[in-house]
Amino acid sequence: MDIPSTPTAVDAAKRAELIHGYYACVSFLDAQIGKLLDGLDASGKADETIVCLWADHGLMLGEYQMWAKHTLLDAATRVPLIIRDPRIAANGTRCTKLVELIDLFPTLTEICGLNTPETVQGTSLLPLLKDPTARWKDVVFSQFPRDMNRRRGRSVRTPTRRFTRWRDPSGIDPDQIELYDMTDDSIETKNVVNDPAYASDVASLSRLLDQQQAADD
Repeated sequence: MDIPSTPTAVDAAKRAELIHGYYACVSFLDAQIGKLLDGLDASGKADETIVCLWADHGLMLGEYQMWAKHTLLDAATRVPLIIRDPRIAANGTRCTKLVELIDLFPTLTEICGLNTPETVQGTSLLPLLKDPTARWKDVVFSQFPRDMNRRRGRSVRTPTRRFTRWRDPSGIDPDQIELYDMTDDSIETKNVVNDPAYASDVASLSRLLDQQQAADD
């Protein structure tokens, strides 16, 4: 392969080629989804079929000199998510609430009238499907390893903040911490973790990550 091992070594020509390939892939996929939905309409089963579209992760296209998915920034953790239940009047409405992929399984079991096992994590999105403005959870979580699993990254996203902590399981290296104010820095370019104005955010979001890690362990 002709992809440099160092992300910063990707030159302009290769960068354009990679982005072109990504857009071509998305365009092709969009066309296939259209064919599938057209076929569903032609079958006469569209009003009896629940449609759910999602992806497993976002993708970096050279932002921050990074490629692919190996970060806990918004560009790599946000994904497309579309759910259509023909019985629900709010279909086609955009929802801005925070949701997680672990919410998909309990959502689909509930709208299909199936029992959801007690061990399943996540929250059914049915209330949001019915009313995209309904009161909803205030935080969502992501995690990802880096440095060949030497550091485990955990991130908590609120409507206005993203707080990420990279922790060395051995305890040898200190935590690496990032805090971004999404209200005026939506592309996460300024780490404000050491800004005294955000000290209360750091403390409260750290506690949330501790609680989440304890629950996972």
